Amino acid sequence: MDRIITHVESASAEVEKLKTDAEFYCFSERIQYQLSPIKIHFLEAFEAEQKKLKGN
Repeated sequence: MDRIITHVESASAEVEKLKTDAEFYCFSERIQYQLSPIKIHFLEAFEAEQKKLKGN
């Protein structure tokens, strides 16, 4: 009986690990293309500078 319980616990742990790995993969894919606040600030400043130059 202990062997069956150990096997079930092991299978359950494997399933949980697979779920966790899948969630992490989705998370990492999603944040891969997000810009950091510093990059956003840089792009905003760059676009503002471009507008100034085009206006002159």
